[in-house]
Amino acid sequence: MSAVTLGTPVPEGSPVPMLVKRDPWTQFEECLTDMLGEMEKMLQTTSNGKKTITAAKQQKLKEIKAKLFDATDTIKRHTEDHHNSMPPPSMERANTERMERMEGDIEEIKKALTTITSAVTRTKTWADVAAGRGSSDIDAERAKQERLERAKQLRAKTEVVIGFHQATDEIKETLHTATDQYVQSTIDEHIQKITGSNIKIRGIQRPTKLTVKLMCRSEEEARIIREVDWAGLGGGKTVKQMYGIVIHGVSKTDVDANAKDNMEIKEILEAENDIKVARIAPLTRRPRNPQAPTQSIVLFTESPEDANNMIRMGLKTQDGRIHAAERYTPQCQIKQCYRCQGYGHKATVCTKAAKCGKCAGEQETRECNTENPKPRCIHCNGEHPAWHTQCPHRQNEQKRLEALRVIIPRQFGVVA
Repeated sequence: MSAVTLGTPVPEGSPVPMLVKRDPWTQFEECLTDMLGEMEKMLQTTSNGKKTITAAKQQKLKEIKAKLFDATDTIKRHTEDHHNSMPPPSMERANTERMERMEGDIEEIKKALTTITSAVTRTKTWADVAAGRGSSDIDAERAKQERLERAKQLRAKTEVVIGFHQATDEIKETLHTATDQYVQSTIDEHIQKITGSNIKIRGIQRPTKLTVKLMCRSEEEARIIREVDWAGLGGGKTVKQMYGIVIHGVSKTDVDANAKDNMEIKEILEAENDIKVARIAPLTRRPRNPQAPTQSIVLFTESPEDANNMIRMGLKTQDGRIHAAERYTPQCQIKQCYRCQGYGHKATVCTKAAKCGKCAGEQETRECNTENPKPRCIHCNGEHPAWHTQCPHRQNEQKRLEALRVIIPRQFGVVA
């Protein structure tokens, strides 16, 4: 009777062959060879500088990893079988050497697999992108940002923003609960009542809980609506677009950015620089050294041309010094929501479920009453609060913002 190995097809009508169990060590060696071949193909397809792989390849790596763990279990089982069967000493030594050699191969493959999955599948951060780009790439990105900014400026010509920060509590509650359709119809009625015209807005957006952006049908209608007195609608006020510039090293004796009434300072800066100053504010509310004689301030103006002139020429203070100025880019500063702990937005506009920044629970941080003394991060599961500076998630966000700062145009877009 002929002998065949497991898995060999038997022709129909043939006598039933005797099944011979293959040597497990030979099977195991073949398995390792197959896995090594698959790993080699994977390395060849990912060695051309790419840092990401497809979902299919990721799944393949997972399958290889699963095979390796199965192989490890096989070694353990066969080791126990050999100890129980007490093979001859010569065979025992040979099997032991083969087993140790294959275990070493497995460990090498595991290390390679770990390296590939951690380095190859890692998503590129903005900092990685910026670091790998030449000046031409950065210029291209900056040109793209300039086009987007010009498009935004064009849209702004037909948009009007109304703020209700000083409105009555009744109006604030209405804004919080009313539908967009109701808010739009109420605004339409107020516009028609004040202007005596039949102007109707095209639609609305609500960037924050206390601001409403009106989309007008034309620049002329937007101009008329900007002149509307919104005080009669519960204390609303037209919000004008501001352009900020940052000045470092300004003497506190020359400019007190924290003063409630700095009209005199604004008049001096306007006379020295031929600009119209709308507002002056400190760059940070909590400076690192409050006792320092100088400070960083943000000067706001309603004119993008004035802001660009300051960026090009600098800002002259009353002591005669000319300070370098740069564009104010708050979008490049860390912004973390204290409701959901996510980045890029504030709690006032958050629509996500609340998450505790201390214990990662399903409640807001201020309502946390956990008895566990160790904090837990909602982002990386580490033993620190969600806002910790050493959190990998926060560090990646910081790198993204640093790369964004590189490609943002130095000056504001101006549309005629």
